[in-house]
Amino acid sequence: AKVQFSSIEGASGEVLLDGSIRVTGKRPEKDSYTVELTPSLARITDVQVEAIPDELVGDDTSKGKGGPGRTGHGNFVLSELKCVVVSSDGRESEVKLSRAEADFSQDGFPAANAIDGKQETGWAIAKDVATRTHRRVIFTLTEPLKVDAGMRLKFTLDQQYGGHPTLGRF
Repeated sequence: AKVQFSSIEGASGEVLLDGSIRVTGKRPEKDSYTVELTPSLARITDVQVEAIPDELVGDDTSKGKGGPGRTGHGNFVLSELKCVVVSSDGRESEVKLSRAEADFSQDGFPAANAIDGKQETGWAIAKDVATRTHRRVIFTLTEPLKVDAGMRLKFTLDQQYGGHPTLGRF
């Protein structure tokens, strides 16, 4: 499945061999990424976002320290995740997400914040130690999605917290 990445603010995204995306280039205060792909499953009930440590991710002073966020300390804030189905004829329809569960959430930044419709909240992973850790969040679709031929999924990862806490590899 071909994966396409774009950034509203002009960051670059490289799709790696494992299917993850490494974001490089421009490092704006806030950003919104769009990832579009062709699903390989016949039915989808959940969507997982993985925040992956990567020594090539960080700010100018922390290169080699490992992300997964593009800040010096490796954190990020995912303000909102949105999912849209693009049918074979180009029509778009929103996929509603009803629940979010993460393997870890920063105090005050629970996973559910990424689907609450509020730009000023979000899911984040900072803690005293080990911010540069592989983290996962699973979003449950309100209704299972039957995948039709030619269908594509478009995900928007909105990151509006400010101060550069955007995903560097996911």
